[in-house]
Amino acid sequence: MFLLLILPILVSGFLVCHIHPFYRYKVHRYEGQYLYLKSANLGMMCLFIALGLVLIINRYAYFFAAITHVAPIKWLPDALLAQTPYEFTSNLLYELDAFTNQEVINLTWVTMITFSMLLVPVFWSLLAYIKYCIRYMTFSPKERLNARVFSDSSLDDFLFKSALEKGDKMVMLTLSDRRLYVGKVLSLGEPNEAEGLNQEISIKPVMSGYRDKGTLEVHFTKHYANSDANAVTIIKQDLISSACAFSFATYEKLHRKG
Repeated sequence: MFLLLILPILVSGFLVCHIHPFYRYKVHRYEGQYLYLKSANLGMMCLFIALGLVLIINRYAYFFAAITHVAPIKWLPDALLAQTPYEFTSNLLYELDAFTNQEVINLTWVTMITFSMLLVPVFWSLLAYIKYCIRYMTFSPKERLNARVFSDSSLDDFLFKSALEKGDKMVMLTLSDRRLYVGKVLSLGEPNEAEGLNQEISIKPVMSGYRDKGTLEVHFTKHYANSDANAVTIIKQDLISSACAFSFATYEKLHRKG
């Protein structure tokens, strides 16, 4: 019977990875076999939760039936409310007249557990969202959760905090081809199952140029005037070789010394 639950375990775990408010920002880091293992890990948790719910609901089904006269569920058929979930499922399987008694018993439990497992990720994610809203005292905990995800990478953390920084704090980004940009980080790209939130960044450039191939000295070749106030440059994060905060005062001091 457990073999029939392998696919629901993986599917429910994968659903948690995609809809849970925390795991959905880390799913891009799970690749290959590790994604299967992570899905199996979360799926096993869904299995135990679903199994507990199935046992409790069947044990106290008639107690729960006392609330069925309260809207909005009082419209459910009396024939359904008069049965436990186990009885209802097994009766449906018996009506198919395609299984032996033992097969009906096994399939009844598999069906109930599978159905419950597919619902667990939804309620788990909803409860997690409520928990994070209470913890961070906001209805939009996305930024705080992203900060946790990015904290284990210096570059990710720097770019994310720069995007959140108020005012005119500038950063200098050097790309793998020695081009460089100075400007304000506006936003990070939306995550997907293959890449993270920072797959692309939007920057409002103030200056751009290049680094000398031999000395790596900075040379600015373009200054964006106020007429270019709406200019935005999109840069793929994997092209960035270095990033640092930029100060005009510090740059002028170093430039004069040079």
